[in-house]
Amino acid sequence: MWLISLRDLQWRRRRFVIGILATAVLFAITLILSGVSTNMRNEVARTVESVGADHWLVTAGIEGPLASVAVMPMDVADKARNLPGVVRADPIVMLRQSMHIEGRSAPEDIVLFGVVSDGLGVPGLVSGRGVAATGEAVIDDWSGLRTTDVVTVGTGAFTIVGTTTGRTIAGGLPTLYASVEDVQDAVFQGAPFIQAVALQGTPDALPDGYRLLSPTAVVDDVMRPMQRLTYSLNLISILLWAAAAAVVGSIIYLTAVERTRDFAALRAIGVGRRALLAGLAVQGILVTAIAALLSFGIAIAMMPMFPTPLTLTGSAVILLVPVAVLVGVLASAASIHRVLSTDPALAFASA
Repeated sequence: MWLISLRDLQWRRRRFVIGILATAVLFAITLILSGVSTNMRNEVARTVESVGADHWLVTAGIEGPLASVAVMPMDVADKARNLPGVVRADPIVMLRQSMHIEGRSAPEDIVLFGVVSDGLGVPGLVSGRGVAATGEAVIDDWSGLRTTDVVTVGTGAFTIVGTTTGRTIAGGLPTLYASVEDVQDAVFQGAPFIQAVALQGTPDALPDGYRLLSPTAVVDDVMRPMQRLTYSLNLISILLWAAAAAVVGSIIYLTAVERTRDFAALRAIGVGRRALLAGLAVQGILVTAIAALLSFGIAIAMMPMFPTPLTLTGSAVILLVPVAVLVGVLASAASIHRVLSTDPALAFASA
């Protein structure tokens, strides 16, 4: 039956090639959606962890420093430095803002970070240098900006002096790093407000009206507004798996209809039903397995087309093959009734 199934694939190769390509595209899209969903949390975790804080001191009553905007006086950072158990404490401003780029008409969204020079939160560089003077900034390279570019955020103008990488939030929003004072001038009209204090070490006590958040809690706070989007992406992935099963199933079923007399002849000479069903399963598995392998290359080729960073994890790639095999088996199940209902006497009927 294995050989017969393979020969049937060869005989109907054009149909199966079309089915493989269509299924490969569907699998590639599921990989892309998985990459988008996975990257949403990974990018937030990378950005938050890059601050290097063991804890975040925020105003009591808010869930986090980004999703809920609540300011505190800058001198809270000074008080935090004097708390027993604290090794280092630096003020942080973290706001979603619009950025106007010199020479472009449309604004772009960013996450604005105000950090202390050589303090917690200062990003590593891939080009240029760090912030050393008023009106300078470092930006993530996903923005496409280069050193010497000039941008305006709020009422402040910043000259890009360096770029970092892997510091995005909310599906590819680049981060812009500037001094706390410059951010306060641009956003708070110079008022000495901050949103959080990044702490190294664990304080024995806290000032009244404040609470501690772990880096994981900060990540969860940023991710909360995107939960429905990630759920939708996962749901679409499931629907695409179902569509792939439908494509393969229709091909296998059509083949089973065309091979009705073949099945009748095989049953007439003593071939069992299980062997016949296994032959169809082999075809479904081969189609989906080949499609899964092709989908890796298609997904990689499609990645540059998307305006958001993607993360194709090893687990997602490895999981694709067994899931594709399962889809092939389920797709071939659509032809079970056709095989089981075939009368062996049909092999001797006149055409």
